[in-house]
Amino acid sequence: MTSQNYSTFTEPFSPGIQVEYVRTVGDSLGVVNLTPAAFHCLADKLTELLIRCSKTARKLAIHGRRRTVLVDDVQNALRMMNITVIPSVCLHG
Repeated sequence: MTSQNYSTFTEPFSPGIQVEYVRTVGDSLGVVNLTPAAFHCLADKLTELLIRCSKTARKLAIHGRRRTVLVDDVQNALRMMNITVIPSVCLHG
């Protein structure tokens, strides 16, 4: 009889930004002429962007021999991805 290791985390967790959240933000910014497919596409692209940014920020923290990701790591990751950071929106640690 062989023992098998069963884990509740066998399926990979796929995080994502909800389409309704993108619609709410779009409405508050005055973007109202988008189709549901466009909102879905935006949600997918934003999710992909956040995942890439968080992975890059984590690599920068590891390179700096730290276990904690700092605001500077996230800002540098965004800069490496050629994404303009709006200073008034950013939190400074």
